[in-house]
Amino acid sequence: MRIKNGIVIRTNFKGILIGSDGKIKKVVKASNLVVDTGLAHIIDQLYTTPAQAAMSHYAIGTDSTVVVSGNTILETEIFRKALDSKSKSGAVLIYYGAFGPGEGTGNLREGGIFNAASGGVMLARVVFALVAKTSSDTFVINHTITASAP
Repeated sequence: MRIKNGIVIRTNFKGILIGSDGKIKKVVKASNLVVDTGLAHIIDQLYTTPAQAAMSHYAIGTDSTVVVSGNTILETEIFRKALDSKSKSGAVLIYYGAFGPGEGTGNLREGGIFNAASGGVMLARVVFALVAKTSSDTFVINHTITASAP
């Protein structure tokens, strides 16, 4: 008899671009990857006294290079800020953030979850459809991490 072991970690991203008038201009969705440093971070957090800080920041960038497991940074980061909040229910964790007017303006194509205001450990990276964020727009992110049995 063969017993299956393992864990599957899925990540999903949703970004909402909101204009200065409060109307939704664009919604982007993408599946992404928990990178190698993110997997190591998850194991670290299971330890009695974790060595690494918890995830606390979200970064956005302009590069659309395909995500690979060895990524440790965004390809072209343009802005990073503290997460607005996070919530957990069972084996689902959601990170929330908003990049307001003047924050991260540009042609956005990538995002990532980090445990520091600069540098730090990246948990996951996502590449999404082009979001042309102007200086008066707000870009809201929901980045979901889900763990399940195979």
